[in-house]
Amino acid sequence: MENPTHPIQTYLSVAIGGAIGSVIRFAISQILHRINPDHPYLAVASVNIVGSFLIGLLAGHFTDRTQPLYLFAAIGILGGFTTFSSLSLDLLTHFQKGQAAHAIFNALLQITLGLIAAAIGFNLTSR
Repeated sequence: MENPTHPIQTYLSVAIGGAIGSVIRFAISQILHRINPDHPYLAVASVNIVGSFLIGLLAGHFTDRTQPLYLFAAIGILGGFTTFSSLSLDLLTHFQKGQAAHAIFNALLQITLGLIAAAIGFNLTSR
């Protein structure tokens, strides 16, 4: 991928990557659901864990996280594949900086508020 010289190219690159990641996530969830329909959470857990591993690989490889290929792959593809991978990298970064309390607080906050937000959204639309 060429180095985008215009911000719109960067946005398009991330958007295309996001579309690719979303399609991959959907395909994996469909395949895993066919294999094991009694455990639908396996698809979500699988993409979250794989996405976290992949963003770790990318973050370790790219020292400059503004490079077009990193933006396309990490922000675009993995962002579409799973946003959990971004959270995992944020938490890892806090641990690496010796900010364990901040990482733990952030994890608990996002999981708790995410669950509450999902419950509120579900309750608003399921009546």
